[in-house]
Amino acid sequence: MVEEENIAKYIIEQNLTKSFFCLYLISRKKTGEGEII
Repeated sequence: MVEEENIAKYIIEQNLTKSFFCLYLISRKKTGEGEII
């Protein structure tokens, strides 16, 4: 059970990280300072 909970937390954290990164890139593009990495 513990392993399943850790996997779920890991997946959620990865999804949040991707979401915040996408929002960060979008916000930088709007300001005109966006850089393609």
